[in-house]
Amino acid sequence: MLIPIAGFCLTENSKVSILTSEPGTELYTIFGHTAIRITDDSLNIDRVYNFGTFDFNTSFFYIKFLKGNLEYFLSIDDYAYFLRNARIEKRNVYEQILNLNFNERLKMFNSLERQYFSADRYYKYGFFYDNCATRVRDAILNSKSEPIEYDTNSYCCQTFRQLLKPYISKNYWVDFGINISLGKEADKIARPNDFMFLPDYIKNILQDAHIVDKEKLVIVVPDSNKTNFNFSYLSPWIIALLLVVLSFIDKFRKIILYAFISLVGLIGLILLTVSLVSDNPALTSNLNVLWTIPSLIVLLFLNRLINDVIKLSYVAVLILMLLTWNILPQDFSITIIPWIMTLIIILLMDLQWFKKIKRII
Repeated sequence: MLIPIAGFCLTENSKVSILTSEPGTELYTIFGHTAIRITDDSLNIDRVYNFGTFDFNTSFFYIKFLKGNLEYFLSIDDYAYFLRNARIEKRNVYEQILNLNFNERLKMFNSLERQYFSADRYYKYGFFYDNCATRVRDAILNSKSEPIEYDTNSYCCQTFRQLLKPYISKNYWVDFGINISLGKEADKIARPNDFMFLPDYIKNILQDAHIVDKEKLVIVVPDSNKTNFNFSYLSPWIIALLLVVLSFIDKFRKIILYAFISLVGLIGLILLTVSLVSDNPALTSNLNVLWTIPSLIVLLFLNRLINDVIKLSYVAVLILMLLTWNILPQDFSITIIPWIMTLIIILLMDLQWFKKIKRII
């Protein structure tokens, strides 16, 4: 705190570098992390500026996150503390020392210090456009006296959803949860600068732009033994098969039917509510409500004939969705296919005509 107050500034011995942590195992670490390190041996400065800080103890934390008004903030950590956390989380950390001139280093340092000691320290987190990585990107771009030039053709023609895929495909439930939560905004083509909402792309673009003096691996975590087959992607099919098999047993059929469609309808209700009230563009205009919300209609009508008509109509919608998969205005994840197939089967199995066929058999 004494540095800006006393009027000190950086010396020619100062350095600015970007720290990139590889993805971790916790949900909030699966996309990696990026931070800015500023050192000056002459002033005994070694600071890590981190825009990814949030408070889990915030009142209504998850509601605020979904609403899009959860405050993230800039924090300043000691470099040793940053590395200690990375070791605990078993994440490789890369450091890229930038070849900024003195005025550019000073401009970045003053800007970060000013933000830290002002209301600008806080910001509303936006998944694609304003997160801990884009804040680092903007800090670099704003400190440069000239635009950063790189081959933009290498960073084009992909949607935000496609950019996320390598990170979330390691676990089915993460893949399913994130994809079902994201709306049409995720299917927009990302501009070259937008790629840098992910830490890995900041790292790669800085290297391609030739503004990195030196890159080094400051923490190396031994590779664990990994299998090429992802067992998590079997689990939904096992669950779906179990639900279908139980539906063939008369005393379980109604329980499975109403429990499952209630769950699907509840998910649809949550998605619809978030889509309508959220200020986060990534979570709005979510067309997953089109196949989840109709489950609630099945629960509203007890008349057998009307109920069967609704079920058949619902099945028709689900089948039509599968047939027009590639032309729908939103890119639906294949992770929802087990549940759509389960819905179709258990709905058909509860129709009057199916039960008559079953008795004949």
